[in-house]
Amino acid sequence: MKKWPVCLLLISFWSSLFTPFFSPIAEATSNDTYSYTIKSTNNPGYQKYYPSSTINNLTIAVPQFQNYQVKSYTLRKNDIEKGQLGTYNTSTQQINISIISGDPVPVNADGKSTMYYAIWRSSSGKTWRTGTSEAGNYEYAASSSTLLGGISQYPGAIPAIDDSGKAIPSQLRYSDGSAAAWSDKLPPPDYFVTNTGDLVTNSKVSSHSINITEATPINAGMTIDYKGKGTDGYGYLKVHKPLSLNNNVEGLDYSVDNSLGGNVQGRSYFLNSNTIWSGTTYLLEYEVDVIYERIGTPTKPDLIADDISGPPVIEVGKPATFTATYHNEGMDINNTFNVKVTDEKGITLKLDTIRSIKSGESASLTFVSTFMTSASKTFKLTVDSGNVINESNESNNTIQRTFTPGAAPTPTPTPNKEIKADFDVLPPLIDYGDSFTAHPKDLQLGKCTYTGHMYKFVRGSNESVTEWIRSYSDTTYTRSDYPRAIGQGNHQVYMKVSTDCGATDWIGPKTLEVKGPKNNHPPTFQIAWVKRSEPTKPVRQAMEGDILDLVVIQDPSVPTPNDLDGDDFIFDGFDYSRGTPWIKGLKGKYPTNEYGMYEVTMEKGTHTVYGTGRDQWGATAEASAFINVLSRSPIPIIKCPASVIENHIVPFSAFDSSGSYSPDGTPIDHSRDEWQNKQTSYANGTGQDITVQVKLDVYDTKGRKSDAPAVCEIIVKPDQPPIAKLEVPSLGIRNEPNVILNKSYSPDGDEIISAKYKYKYDALNNGFADDTWQTLTGTMKQVTFAGSKVGKYLFWTEVTENYGLTGSTDNQSQSTLVLNIVNNAPEVSFDLKGKNPQPDLDASTTIRPEKMIDWPVYVPNTLEQVYDKLKLWNVDGGSLVGGEGRNFGGAANNMNRYEMNRATGNDTVFWTMGTQADNGFGPNSLSPWRALTNKNKFNDIILDKDNELMQVRSDGNILYNHFLPQVYSTKKLTIFSGYKGSSYTIYGMNPKKLSPIIWDYSNPYLPKRKWTNGTRMST
Repeated sequence: MKKWPVCLLLISFWSSLFTPFFSPIAEATSNDTYSYTIKSTNNPGYQKYYPSSTINNLTIAVPQFQNYQVKSYTLRKNDIEKGQLGTYNTSTQQINISIISGDPVPVNADGKSTMYYAIWRSSSGKTWRTGTSEAGNYEYAASSSTLLGGISQYPGAIPAIDDSGKAIPSQLRYSDGSAAAWSDKLPPPDYFVTNTGDLVTNSKVSSHSINITEATPINAGMTIDYKGKGTDGYGYLKVHKPLSLNNNVEGLDYSVDNSLGGNVQGRSYFLNSNTIWSGTTYLLEYEVDVIYERIGTPTKPDLIADDISGPPVIEVGKPATFTATYHNEGMDINNTFNVKVTDEKGITLKLDTIRSIKSGESASLTFVSTFMTSASKTFKLTVDSGNVINESNESNNTIQRTFTPGAAPTPTPTPNKEIKADFDVLPPLIDYGDSFTAHPKDLQLGKCTYTGHMYKFVRGSNESVTEWIRSYSDTTYTRSDYPRAIGQGNHQVYMKVSTDCGATDWIGPKTLEVKGPKNNHPPTFQIAWVKRSEPTKPVRQAMEGDILDLVVIQDPSVPTPNDLDGDDFIFDGFDYSRGTPWIKGLKGKYPTNEYGMYEVTMEKGTHTVYGTGRDQWGATAEASAFINVLSRSPIPIIKCPASVIENHIVPFSAFDSSGSYSPDGTPIDHSRDEWQNKQTSYANGTGQDITVQVKLDVYDTKGRKSDAPAVCEIIVKPDQPPIAKLEVPSLGIRNEPNVILNKSYSPDGDEIISAKYKYKYDALNNGFADDTWQTLTGTMKQVTFAGSKVGKYLFWTEVTENYGLTGSTDNQSQSTLVLNIVNNAPEVSFDLKGKNPQPDLDASTTIRPEKMIDWPVYVPNTLEQVYDKLKLWNVDGGSLVGGEGRNFGGAANNMNRYEMNRATGNDTVFWTMGTQADNGFGPNSLSPWRALTNKNKFNDIILDKDNELMQVRSDGNILYNHFLPQVYSTKKLTIFSGYKGSSYTIYGMNPKKLSPIIWDYSNPYLPKRKWTNGTRMST
């Protein structure tokens, strides 16, 4: 049996933050002492994180300064003063601390754990064998349902007992027959990350603390049974997966080994998991403040370049500010000198002219640089760049630092020398499929050491860059390992050489022409993201976390792939080097085969991936697949008042987040709503409208937070004071009450809660300037005043609203606030009597009803007289009494008079139908709005429930020779009765639904009748 070990593959992607070198703090504390701060980040060999809380034998190098020696020092560990720990060794110039402790820091990591389940099919093709060295080997016959052509196509359920009668242990078999696997030695990811974003290698994480906290299956059908801590330094996983027909796709569910031939086949089923790890590391950061004492008198100045520091993170395309520091350790300098900063090309970025610097004094300058690419830059600080100061030490005037966008500065290598190189492409003209050779030559390194070279191939918009080649020798490319850009057509080829002094620019180009058949056309094809269940239907929008496949669509109905020349289609693969960071990280992360990548977990964003295909002659084409992946994060929907008044209470009910939702339907956990600037009131103070913003983030019940807050704007209006206004009557009578109305109001709707009143009396009739105010009591609505003196009175009020602002009548026109009191006028009274006889205007003529009944009666608004006015009016005991309705209007459409004979058996029936006005009652004299008491003679057509005619002859006899029909109206239904045969029946009829009957007498001996709706009934 061939044994397959269970192993783990970890792939981790990390981004690191840039951590700058910090400039030392140096200052002269007096003429005889000098202080300097050593930061841990600048100490050679410094290690920030440790795997144990106890750190042994820590050494800190102490800088030395001419004419000074170390007097004392104090240490701060993780921002806590620790005093003078350890001892200072004057011979090694180091501080030695035998034991110091670090502070625990939790760390986390994401990883990918890959395990396999190995199983072999025997030469018979019908049995399968599995096992490990620890659990033993077991063989069992596959179920007949797995057989095709007598060969088992997949292992199926693993039985509890193998063919030899041995029980298959739980290490190999899950309780339901699935394949089981476990490991307690799953290595952790290479790097963990702290909550501050620092990357920590796993060697600096406490091995006892390393643990798998979460695990999710990558492969379909797989279940994780247990996760946790393995042996120290490792994680533990236990999983199972059915080896069934549903998990039987080669390259997706398993890899195969057919090397033994025949029916023998080895399978390694993928049991991959995305894992989240936790652990603990120990932080040690320190600063040492060193005090130096002078031991000699300096005889010369000594300028020292200290450091260059930059921002924590350098962003590509954005200006970054850097600081360069230096100090003078020797005698005072009173002569002018220059300080200069240059880049790696020698271009001056900053030049300062310094007129003087005292002994022990520190100074600095700043400069700005923009990184247009992700390439590193090296800056060099030079003090006394013109070498005009005679110093005791000229070797410490320069320092340089290298900075990389997004990374910490690294030591700068020796500046690049003149590196020369050349190469040939042999032969420069080939047929597609032939081999060619890149031949490097004429390498001149100077004092540098060669470290590698690479090639770049460009054909139109297609570009391929090779990996670094570590030997300066020929590289031959055959058809199977052509760079992606190679195809039919002309190519430009470039070479770059790397040394320990740096790399050259691209050298070249050299040409390579690849020939194919004349008039050859490239193939056409489609690539797309698809669901497994719909492999030919492109998906252009998905949700974050959805599982999709990236494939070359195989659909003959389109057709795709297709070649006009009938050539073979060869797919060269997907180009993961272009596109979003997520696209760039896909390679090697998911299962692939010749035409696709499978079970890809989608990440939010808009992504485009490219693929290249060709025919056998090298004519290439490119296709792309676009997809918009929507975030599953909840979407905050915010509502807030459009405007408020400053300092007024804003109820929390005015803010609403209930419209928020998750795109995948997960409920929103409103208990975790995060509001920014949601206040019960808002200040203004400007006297004009201002705008404030309120923001909202929400969480769903799965703990996901919205990607960005929702924002609403509120206009905060200034609170306007009330407008005080009095309505004062212009004239009043002495000692008579005068009502003065308070018409004050708040322009922004606030409530006025108090009012004060005062008045002045113009005693000298010379205006009110020399008169005093007197208090007057009134209500919020009015004040009543009775002036006891004749003259003018001036009234005033001040009102206060419920938010404290006041307003007075100071701005109201004084003339509208003055009441003029006058004396009562004299009174006189008298009586008048007279007589004016008038004629009698109440003459009347009596007209008796008997005379009025003879007057003509007209149809309203016409000159037409009604048909029978006696039905409208009659004389009753000296009164003119109105009748039951109108008796005018045309005859009903079915009220014609017909006379006919009809033989029914031996009987002869004679029907006579009289013409009658509808009198406002509608067809059949039945009114939908007015009741009839009865009709003694009723010759209209009425249908009974059997659709038979029920009618009264014109002589008053009834067809049925029984009772006269009795007719009533309820405004909606007309009720009538009829007697037929031996039964008496009452019917209800809706006149609105009554269809008039039309008779056909084309054959007088066989009349026919039908309804107007077209339904025909014959006799």
